[in-house]
Amino acid sequence: MTLDINYTTTNPRNVDKAIVTEVNNVSFLVKSSKRSTTACQKTFCGGGNAVSSGLTIINQIPSAQPFYAVQLVYANWGGSTITLNAAKVSSSPTHQNDGTALTWANVTFSGATSGTVPAAVSGSGNDIVPGMLVSDVIPLTSVARTDDITKQPLLQVRTYSSGASSAISIGATDIADFNAAGVITGAQWAARIPAGDLVTTIAASQPLEAGTWISPATVKFFYSSEGFTLAAVGDSLTRGQASSGGSTGWPTRLQQLQPIPDTRLNIANFGWSGQTHAASMLMAKQVISVVKPNALSFFAWSPNDGAASDGIMDATWARTLEIIELCRQNGVIPIVCTSGPVNAYTTQQDARVKAQNARVRALPNIVFDFASVLEDPADTSNISTAYDSGDGLHYNNAGYQAMADVADAVLSQLN
Repeated sequence: MTLDINYTTTNPRNVDKAIVTEVNNVSFLVKSSKRSTTACQKTFCGGGNAVSSGLTIINQIPSAQPFYAVQLVYANWGGSTITLNAAKVSSSPTHQNDGTALTWANVTFSGATSGTVPAAVSGSGNDIVPGMLVSDVIPLTSVARTDDITKQPLLQVRTYSSGASSAISIGATDIADFNAAGVITGAQWAARIPAGDLVTTIAASQPLEAGTWISPATVKFFYSSEGFTLAAVGDSLTRGQASSGGSTGWPTRLQQLQPIPDTRLNIANFGWSGQTHAASMLMAKQVISVVKPNALSFFAWSPNDGAASDGIMDATWARTLEIIELCRQNGVIPIVCTSGPVNAYTTQQDARVKAQNARVRALPNIVFDFASVLEDPADTSNISTAYDSGDGLHYNNAGYQAMADVADAVLSQLN
């Protein structure tokens, strides 16, 4: 039974009208029509590493359009809490600005200029699910670019911790490679991590394209026009491993396609190479409760769970249904993805992957049917040679673009 009803939610900014479908007496949120002026930006994804004490993390983050306020989400992958002694934000008119001529605003946490990021929720290795701390909403108006008017508005964030900290670690050239990637339109990231407190009193130091640390993990921009934020959780196939710059996988490519009519699509990518499905679903819970996106995409299984057995598939399916229900309770649109083949799998293992995809396709929810384009038409147990990065598991740029095209076609129906 499908009903078009007014949907009451504890997160009313995301939903004002929804289509809810009942299956086996369980209600699933299928489609929401309400957009939000809050939009998340999280391009670089992966696990976090410990940062030495007494350092300032400087990040330059591009927004999708002019903004009037920001909210920062810090993450902690360590086993102990982290104290953020001070943080400031400023709009920047130029790429890699040294900060001395900018107008700075204090970042506050429940009114205080310092904050404590909780320890990691659970896990170890690639399966760590970070603790998260959200700042207050900081009024801050973007400024016009003076170095290149075709580029996106810039936000510079400076965060100082006298003790050890935690941040997303990326390759030394990943930012420069990302900025230079042909799929990117107007985005310019930069990062730096100098010693000392360059926040309380701003000292001259510009973020670099060859930076290696990202903190905060996510920035929520506030726009005058409505937007639509899609958060993505998963493993390396969500992160975009083997793509140009390591972060131009299907989520980033989807953002460039602008699939939502009359809105700006914003992507918060929480994919992490090597993460199991169980850890990804714990991350999904964090994202739903802390980031509060309009929609959340996730897979019903991960190759990192090991050999595809019936028991593994049943366990991942139970977690998938749990996250669908949690999305429903929080006014977040759940989008489940089908999984591409793994070339090295046996016939029996491949059959289980296909059976899991059949379960996904039968859901009353929105589905990104990636498997339909990733499979080799001549042998559906293998990735199409046009999309295989060469390892039989990850995709090349063309493969991630094909996935983005699938998501584009689906999301274009959300009017």
